[in-house]
Amino acid sequence: MGAASGACRCLSYSSRSKMSLIESIQAAKTLSFFLLATALSISGAQKKVGPLAQVEVIPGDLSIRSYSHRIDTGSKRIACFSYVTNGLERHGQHEVVLTVPRKGLGNDVPPDVVEIFKSLRDAAVEGHRAGAYEGFVLEPGTSFLGRAGNWGFVLIPAQVFDGVDVPFEALAAVLVKGDETELLKKRLTYRIASMLGAEYKYYPCPPWSEPDRKPLCSAKDCEASLMAKSDWRYAPGLSVRMSPGSGQKSEIDLTVEMSGLPQLNSIFANPTHPDSPAFNLLTLPDPLATMRLAWFPHLGKTGIIFAIPGLYLTGGFLLIRVKEGIEEKAEAVEDGFELCLRPESWGRLRASMALAISNAFPLAAKDRILRVEFLRRFTFDEFVEMPYHATAVGDYLVYAELKKRVPDVGSVEDYIKALSKAASAALKDSKKYDAHGVLIAVGVKPGKKARVWCDAVEGSLPEETLRNLESVLESVPTVEVKDAPIAFAIHGSLWNRTVKEFPAQPAAWIKAIADSGKTLRVPDELFAAIWPD
Repeated sequence: MGAASGACRCLSYSSRSKMSLIESIQAAKTLSFFLLATALSISGAQKKVGPLAQVEVIPGDLSIRSYSHRIDTGSKRIACFSYVTNGLERHGQHEVVLTVPRKGLGNDVPPDVVEIFKSLRDAAVEGHRAGAYEGFVLEPGTSFLGRAGNWGFVLIPAQVFDGVDVPFEALAAVLVKGDETELLKKRLTYRIASMLGAEYKYYPCPPWSEPDRKPLCSAKDCEASLMAKSDWRYAPGLSVRMSPGSGQKSEIDLTVEMSGLPQLNSIFANPTHPDSPAFNLLTLPDPLATMRLAWFPHLGKTGIIFAIPGLYLTGGFLLIRVKEGIEEKAEAVEDGFELCLRPESWGRLRASMALAISNAFPLAAKDRILRVEFLRRFTFDEFVEMPYHATAVGDYLVYAELKKRVPDVGSVEDYIKALSKAASAALKDSKKYDAHGVLIAVGVKPGKKARVWCDAVEGSLPEETLRNLESVLESVPTVEVKDAPIAFAIHGSLWNRTVKEFPAQPAAWIKAIADSGKTLRVPDELFAAIWPD
């Protein structure tokens, strides 16, 4: 769920225009405007109002609640009904919210909505579960709110509305209609969402559905698109963002969620075209980016949509071309990015992916840096204030070595969640000092021996608080490792504050390495020095 949803600004440029993408972004950063915030960004809490109605679709298994509320778009307020599921989570599917304008509808949950949610439940039971920026298409001619036609839905992170009990990690189902469903079948969900955001001037995508709106595009509109010229594969856990520089080097960042790494490595090991490797990857929008590329096929233009101009721009695909002597570059194309690499750079990127080693290197003949980062991200409810919540985890071991040392890699994630929960409980009654976050570095040795190092980030916490936190976390039951130690770092924020950047290692590790006068390999050599048996 984005921190800044609501009134959207859109800055368009044509591929034939003299204004470059970077110039467009710089213009976006300097635009003076009044951001009309929604309740999402200014209230911080929901007003608890009971549902108008509730339908027991499958008693004890699936129910649907109906709520009446309004959405402030900046230019107008829309009276809406939101229909919210209760029971999909027990089948591994996030709960879903469907929001529509109130006009012409009664308080009861419409039968068409009941059937849609029941089909989601049935699909989840069969193992077909949809996440954010995935979608589904209804059978042709299916009725939606009494209207027959071609319908589909793209799923995006749900927004919290005053007066609506929105479940944690819920997804919003946003209507796709007519020929737009052809794009949905090709998994171009990001493209549809960003076009809707631009059309309705609501960033990043309007959470409500307009059954009577005109389709924004058709399959024919996109025939000239890059998307129509080759096969595209979904890249689970991969997101891309660009940081355009101004008089300095700029970066293109590939961020990999560790849960998607095995499938990503399978893709990288099997290029689309063996003679001239090209990887056509559908990616997720990067959560750190506050600006998004949008593609307008009927205009032949790319645009930038944003609520808050920022440092990062994201998109919905990554096209990687590899060729000897090619001009190495990274640039925005349509609503995604094209990355051109020579075999040497491609080899470095591929090695980083195979070993899950974060890396950064310059691209030849271009003022750009390619950065690859591997993280475990944790979803949190930004509307419930938490003393501490983990936002990401970085390993100090390459993935292949971690698997050798931990018989059950999945147990590490459970351990990390337990540590985050224990940290929040330990800090519950603590005074709110000025620190924005805490870096928690964890080491585990064979025999289930654990040690923790905690540092305040971007501000301070009392030494007593940090040492107590370490003691509490060291008492959390840990994982079994064999032969050699493991180490990882949890990045977490305090009281829902934002941390710009976490240090790579805790201060105690940095001091130990400096005192040794040599480079100590983490964790093996470092732990031998600072944590002997």
